[in-house]
Amino acid sequence: MGIALLLGLWLYSANIQQMPPHKPYYGYVDLLRFVAAMMVMFYHLGWNSWQAGAGDDRIILAGLYRHPAPMPAFSFGWIGVQIFFVISGLVIANSATGVTAGTFLKHRIYRLYPTVWICASIGALIFLSLGLTDHLGSDYFRSIILWVHGPWLTGVYWTLAVEIMFYAIVFFWKLCLPTARIEHVAMALFTSAALYYICALLGSHTARLIAGAVPILSYATYFSVGIYIWLASQRKLRSIELLSALGAFVLCIGAILHNPYGGVVPAAFWTTAMIVLIATTQAPERFNTAKRRKFRIIRTIGLMTYPIYLFHHEVGTATMRLLMDNGANATIAILVGAIAVLALAFIVVEFLEPPLRRLLRSTVEFIETIPVRVRWRRV
Repeated sequence: MGIALLLGLWLYSANIQQMPPHKPYYGYVDLLRFVAAMMVMFYHLGWNSWQAGAGDDRIILAGLYRHPAPMPAFSFGWIGVQIFFVISGLVIANSATGVTAGTFLKHRIYRLYPTVWICASIGALIFLSLGLTDHLGSDYFRSIILWVHGPWLTGVYWTLAVEIMFYAIVFFWKLCLPTARIEHVAMALFTSAALYYICALLGSHTARLIAGAVPILSYATYFSVGIYIWLASQRKLRSIELLSALGAFVLCIGAILHNPYGGVVPAAFWTTAMIVLIATTQAPERFNTAKRRKFRIIRTIGLMTYPIYLFHHEVGTATMRLLMDNGANATIAILVGAIAVLALAFIVVEFLEPPLRRLLRSTVEFIETIPVRVRWRRV
């Protein structure tokens, strides 16, 4: 699933050219994405990193987890990931419809890789500075190519593996089933997730092994909900689609409640986020900010969520460790750590990622011209 494979698949499908249609921009979806990223960040910085056996954060904090967690209110912040998955389903349904497989794949490459190269490099430098070098090279390599199986630099990359699998499903749908529609993808995701949950509840060991190898099975229903929310903003859902959408929603609620860390609060927060998504997509003329002055700010905030998610572990907890080693209060250390993450994410989005993305784009465009040059020389 690395960039070489993605480029190869794109070149295979690049013989069909099509200009993408104008896509609506849902500004408030970006705001919700930012809220979800903040929930995940404060879950890790204010709660999870203080628990014994907390993984990456525990290593960076070097035993500081013995302190009581200063922000127990964020113990349900993990639900931000499930909100991310729904938003991804909505956004991909919007961007993939009406474009070729090659165009879709190019846009995903430009969106994902420059930022992950920068953020993974920042994380690796932090680990190096702290002397945490065990398997650093291999973990770094798997992170920058977005390999679907870890270990990675930090545990947060598992969600990107799920996202990559979702993008692969959409890509092969566009490539191999050009007459199929996005609602067929939503139905397939919901059906596969339902079958998995049924088998898992019946105690099937095979189902759990398959989900370990193909982790999107456990989360496919969230992407399905996002696709149906987008589809409902385009037209009235058919009866079978409405039933499938309701079934996917019920499966999501059941998965959240069944989660060892789940409960009514995360389920209620996720449901509220779904209501916001439905409202913003059903009334785009009211919530769309594309023609307002605040578009630039909201769009930047939306773009910041990706680097925030990628390096909040390393940047946030390293800052916390530095401050607490010098006597700072735990809550102050968490807040300053969060500010450091936000500031660095802004720098990545505004100054570091754009030139790297342009370089990647020009490289891909150069590679695209190679077959043409070879044919011209033969002539």
